[in-house]
Amino acid sequence: MAGNEESGARLKRQETTDDILNVALQRGQRARAEAQERPEQRVERKKFAAIEGNPFYKIVFGEGDPEAKKAAIASQLPYNLADEKSDNKERLAAFDLFKEWLPPIHRG
Repeated sequence: MAGNEESGARLKRQETTDDILNVALQRGQRARAEAQERPEQRVERKKFAAIEGNPFYKIVFGEGDPEAKKAAIASQLPYNLADEKSDNKERLAAFDLFKEWLPPIHRG
């Protein structure tokens, strides 16, 4: 009878070891899959890393009522003759970046 108990303990131990190994292998596979992220995902993450500093992001997600936000965005969009051409280009580029970052579900 002692032999049956011993073989049962070995079987349980073996199953436990196998389970542990399987879990470890699955975790390793998931980690490798995440590490092998598509290059375009890495580029997007870098591209949008500073989105919180974007003036349009600050307006949309800042405090205030929707009408005030709408007016603030509208005031930033037109070409301003008093500003340098480069400043106008930067504002337009910031708006384009914000539109690209904005998830499609939020686009109107």
